[in-house]
Amino acid sequence: MYTFLEFHGRLSRSDKRPANPGRYDLQFQIHPPMDAAVAVWTETLKNIEVAPGGFYYVVLGQKTPLAASLFGATPRWLSVRVVAAGKRPEEHSSRVPVLGQTIALGDQVSQLELRMAQ
Repeated sequence: MYTFLEFHGRLSRSDKRPANPGRYDLQFQIHPPMDAAVAVWTETLKNIEVAPGGFYYVVLGQKTPLAASLFGATPRWLSVRVVAAGKRPEEHSSRVPVLGQTIALGDQVSQLELRMAQ
């Protein structure tokens, strides 16, 4: 089963001031340990509205499904990057821990529903 993950974030510039309001292309990646260079999941969302103060809201997993198998007993780490002119810049912010509990719970509910249907 695949499900979605809501994420609220705040973009900032390299000098730590909030990003200008507007629309941005954002790349989200999930990494197994916090310092891993390789991601186990990637999704790029285009034209995300960023409000004054740099705030934005996205629903992850709509283009690239999030499976319960991505998550385990330890947290995964979400990185966010602004993609400009098709180029992926370096990360400038801290990664955020993601537990995936709602995704795992949804998978368990689906398994129970299948068993009950039998």
